[in-house]
Amino acid sequence: MTAKPRVPDTQVGPRTAALLRAINVGGNNRIKMADLRALLEGLGHTDVDTYLQSGNVAFTPADPKAKESALRAQLERAIADELGLTIDVMVRTHRELAAVMEDRKSVV
Repeated sequence: MTAKPRVPDTQVGPRTAALLRAINVGGNNRIKMADLRALLEGLGHTDVDTYLQSGNVAFTPADPKAKESALRAQLERAIADELGLTIDVMVRTHRELAAVMEDRKSVV
């Protein structure tokens, strides 16, 4: 099942995160982070960094004006084509993730 884009479908901007759902859990949907980095770099994205074996990846999009839904679709399609896995991908901008962390500070 593919996640629906939030409204509005914003431009991703200069720094973006992709969060892959349910990978490397209980030995299922195994993706090596080196393979994930290579996949994103092969799509033209730069400054690709992964976090542990979580499937969380930060990168600079090849097209910072791309819409989140287009980037998500690109990543889901590439993972299916190159790695043979059907994985839901959530794309979030740096601004969105920073807002989550800022909101979290007020709860703690």
